[in-house]
Amino acid sequence: MTAYKYKKLLNPANTRPSDVTVKCGKPIVQVTFQCIKLCVVLVVLLFLLLTLLSVNLLVQSIRIRFHFGTFINMVSKGDGHILPSLLAIPVWLFFCLDILLVLFIYKLFSKKKSPRVNRILFLLIMVAVAMILVTLSVIIAVLCHMYGSNNRIKDGIFKAMEQYSFNTHFKRQIDRMQIELQCCGSHGYYDWFNVTWLDQAISTNHSVTPNGKTPFSCCTIKTHFPCIHFDIESLGLNYYYTPEFNMSISPIGCHQRMVEKKREIGEGIVVGLFLNIFLQGNYRLIATSLDE
Repeated sequence: MTAYKYKKLLNPANTRPSDVTVKCGKPIVQVTFQCIKLCVVLVVLLFLLLTLLSVNLLVQSIRIRFHFGTFINMVSKGDGHILPSLLAIPVWLFFCLDILLVLFIYKLFSKKKSPRVNRILFLLIMVAVAMILVTLSVIIAVLCHMYGSNNRIKDGIFKAMEQYSFNTHFKRQIDRMQIELQCCGSHGYYDWFNVTWLDQAISTNHSVTPNGKTPFSCCTIKTHFPCIHFDIESLGLNYYYTPEFNMSISPIGCHQRMVEKKREIGEGIVVGLFLNIFLQGNYRLIATSLDE
């Protein structure tokens, strides 16, 4: 089929004057104006979705850093920055690239000719492809951090517990951690039996020996019984307390809870980054179709 006949088939007699001819080598391809409008609408919608997703992921990274990250930093200095940073850095870079891509697509439809716009747009797309590969590497790093060794957390909890009686900052953070994560001690509530955590200056009614005692923050919110955090393993005949049936202390250690929480957060980061990659790929694909 000759180029003339191919062009004639693509450009019938009833073609509307609003049709736009886009040169894509030979033969000439006929693209309707409605098709271009649809691509523009899709680009705008994807950009809005990516903006909402990016803002959401950035807010999540801030929350992780100043909430769970403070617990991690307390027991393992510096580790609380890892997960939020692995989430925030690629999302922020992608968001900047998205804004630049929208600006250059806008210039493509400008009446003023800009010969370098297409070249810059192509470079932006190549940078985005490189960013996708970097993000995949970040996902692998997140998975390694999720399922890596947690010995520093275990040892760090014991060290923080030893400072409970004289360091106000550690006391406040440990109490907050045990209440929010519903945990007690490192491996279990019995870890507090080996730590002098009671302040002798204010312990007038009870002995400062830690046997059978835990901080009030160890109390679980799931029980309907009064919280018994002194003489935990002893029978309480006055209030019908038996450790085997109505213990009101969290039975799970904070080491296990922190590991579970870290993996839960890591899984959320992996899902968010994969969703971001999926939308970024479609966004670049449609944006490329608008290139002359």
